Amino acid sequence: MFEGWAPALEVVLDWVARSWQELSKVQIAGIESGIAEAIATEDNHPTRVACHEVGHVLSTWLCLDNTDEFRWATKRPLAGEYDGVTFFREAEEYTRRELKAKIMASMAGQAAELIFCQNSLGEEDDLDEAREMAEELVTSF
Repeated sequence: MFEGWAPALEVVLDWVARSWQELSKVQIAGIESGIAEAIATEDNHPTRVACHEVGHVLSTWLCLDNTDEFRWATKRPLAGEYDGVTFFREAEEYTRRELKAKIMASMAGQAAELIFCQNSLGEEDDLDEAREMAEELVTSF
């Protein structure tokens, strides 16, 4: 597996490359006109899932206070998982600043959806994870 942020780009580019191959310009124009509506309404649309997962990756990569090491992300469903998933190698303990950065990263998928898809269908696991970390932040520090 790749280390770093390169797999995040693969998540987006893989779907785009495979989905748009061998289509005429007329077909592509027709597809493009329906993409915005599909993204806004379908929670399992590949573009929405990729956008959500890249939000997690980029927020972790760009935030200097986050010490989790990105491992990989995928937009393809895994057994027992949701439509997409992002994995990090996590630390044993976190400082207050690091925990705040982790809360931000857990909510970044929804933020990316809001920015690029105009709405967020929400991911309960991300919200639950952020809530648990916020409770730890309040009770531990």
